[in-house]
Amino acid sequence: MPNNASKYWQVSLFLIFFVWISFFPFPLVDRYGWYIKIVFGVILLFINFFNKVQNPLIEARDWPLWLFLFVIPLSIVGAVNKSLALSAYLNIALAFLVAFYIGKLVFGSLQNKVFFFLVISACAFIVATYGLFEFVVGKNILYVKFVPNSYYERYSVYFPRPMSTQFNPVILGSFLIGCLPFSFIFCESKKKLHRIFGTIAVIVSVSIILLTASRGVFLGFAALCGFYLWKSGKRKLTFVYILLLLIFAFFCSFSVNKNLRQIGFDKILYGTFDSSISSYRADRASMAMRMASEHPISGVGLKHFRLLFNKYSKYDDGSIEPYEFMIPDNMYLSFLSETGFLGLLAFLTFIFLLVRRGIQRFNAEQDRQVKLIILMPLCALIGLLVNMGAYDLFYWDNPLMLFSLICGFISAA
Repeated sequence: MPNNASKYWQVSLFLIFFVWISFFPFPLVDRYGWYIKIVFGVILLFINFFNKVQNPLIEARDWPLWLFLFVIPLSIVGAVNKSLALSAYLNIALAFLVAFYIGKLVFGSLQNKVFFFLVISACAFIVATYGLFEFVVGKNILYVKFVPNSYYERYSVYFPRPMSTQFNPVILGSFLIGCLPFSFIFCESKKKLHRIFGTIAVIVSVSIILLTASRGVFLGFAALCGFYLWKSGKRKLTFVYILLLLIFAFFCSFSVNKNLRQIGFDKILYGTFDSSISSYRADRASMAMRMASEHPISGVGLKHFRLLFNKYSKYDDGSIEPYEFMIPDNMYLSFLSETGFLGLLAFLTFIFLLVRRGIQRFNAEQDRQVKLIILMPLCALIGLLVNMGAYDLFYWDNPLMLFSLICGFISAA
C-alpha cells in the first residue's frame, strides 16, 4: 500500500473511531458496538497487512496486555452465569484489542501526532460545549427525542448535572478526563490560534468536569493536573496548585451550589453514605475480599458482583440495597472480586509496566515538544486510573475504549 494511502486509511479510521466514542451514547454503542468493533478490527488488520513499516504492530513487548487478556477469562470457569461472564469478557477483550492497536498504529507510524491531539481536543470541546448548553437550558434533546435515558429525569430535574452525549454525568466526566490533557499541548503552543483554542477548550472542559459533581471525576482531574505540572518541571507551581486545590475543596464544603458541594471535603471524605470513609465503601471492600478469598484464582465471574450481591451482603436480605447500588463501585474491587487475585495482579502488572515504560521514555527524551507529546497520554491515563477507584469504568464502552486507546498511545511512545 502506498505510504499516502496508508496515512489516509489511518486518519480515516481514527476519525471515525473517535467520533463514535464521542458522540454516540451508551445505548447505541452497547447495541451496535460488537459490529462496529469488528469492522474497526478488520480495517485495522487491513492497514497493518499492507502498511510497510519497520516495526510490526503486535510486538513481544505487548505481553503484559496479552497476559491480562489471557488471565481474566479464567473467571468464566467458576461463574454462575457463564454466558454473562463470557459476554463481558469478549466485550472488554475486543475493546482493548481494537482501541489499543488503533492507538498504537496512529501514534507510532505518523509524524504529525499533534493532528490526532487536535481531533481529540475538538471532539471533547464539542461534547463539553453541548453539556454546558444542556446545563444552562435544562434540557437535552438527544434524550428527549432520540435515545431513552433512565438517568435523564434525575439529572435534568432533581439534581441537574450535564450528561451531553455520554448518557451519564460520571461517564461524561471520565470522557473529559481522558481528553483534557491533549488540549494542554495547544496551551503551550507558539501559535496564537492554537493557544486560544487550547485555553478555551480547557476552560469549557474543566467547567463541565466540575458540574458533573462526581467526586471520582474530580479526584481524577486533580491527579492528572498535578502529574502534568510535576513532570513538566513546574515543581513550585505544583505545590501552589495542591494548596489552591485544598482551599477550593474546603470552600466547596460550604457552597450552596449542590454540584460544588459534592466535591467538598465532607462529601469526598466522610459526609455521605458513599464517601471514601463510609459503611457503603467498607461493605463493598469487605464483600470483594470475601469473594476473592473464596475464589482466589478465578473470582466469581465478570459482572457477577451484582448477581451474587445478596449471598455476600452483610444483611440477611441483600435486597435491602437498591439494585442500582448492588455494585462494587470501584473497578479495582471489580477485578478483585470477579477475576480473583490473579486477574487483579495481571491488570496491575499491565498498567505498572506501561506507565513505567512511558515515564522512562519521557525522561530519556531531550526535545521539549516531543516530551509534551509523550506526557499527554500519560496524564490522561493517570486521571482515569484514579477515576476508576470510584466506579466500574470497564463496564461502560465509551470510557473503556478511550482508556484502551490511551494505553495504545503510551505503548507506541
